[in-house]
Amino acid sequence: MKIKRVFLVLVLIGQIAYSQDISTPIEGLSTSTNFYYQHSFHKTIGESKFSFFNLSSLKTSYEKASVNNSFLVRNQIFYNIHKNWNLGITGELTNGQKIARFGLQYLLKRKTFITSLYSNIAFSNNSSFVNMLYFEYKPKISNATNFYSRIQIQTTTYFGGDTQYSNLYRFGIEYKQLKLGIGMPWFNPFNAKKRGYKYLGLFIGIIL
Repeated sequence: MKIKRVFLVLVLIGQIAYSQDISTPIEGLSTSTNFYYQHSFHKTIGESKFSFFNLSSLKTSYEKASVNNSFLVRNQIFYNIHKNWNLGITGELTNGQKIARFGLQYLLKRKTFITSLYSNIAFSNNSSFVNMLYFEYKPKISNATNFYSRIQIQTTTYFGGDTQYSNLYRFGIEYKQLKLGIGMPWFNPFNAKKRGYKYLGLFIGIIL
């Protein structure tokens, strides 16, 4: 019940933030077996030290009757405690469970790169300690064009002892508000069976 309350409060705050003037990155990735969609937005709440982040994603299989379809809605509130350091609370809704996260984020933004590390404790049916690493690098090629790359790494250590690893990659070109290139969805880099061309696809993104 507490996890539901956290999620509902974050959804309400998200709707208030979304009603304001913000940019919304949208991205689609197509592989040989699945289509992946996501959009996100970030908003500082007024002149305060609070900020809100939302990520919504959907995975759908090209098979007509597939059990592999999934979705994620993640709402996060961060409070800046010192320069690049933020306290975070997160509510997540997925196919199988609701998750509440509490943790500490390090966020560094520069002209050509963004890096973020969010270490948190996740409370759900199977609680865990999670590290979420985000790295985006886009050096300039010309006045309107940048090389674009994004790497995301997540490690989840369950209190029972098991650890899971998941990576995501994007490499391509950014032209004004448009991104396109090759990418891989979330996958386990240590599982040899899940490495191959079927996990390689084309992505396109735009900022609305």
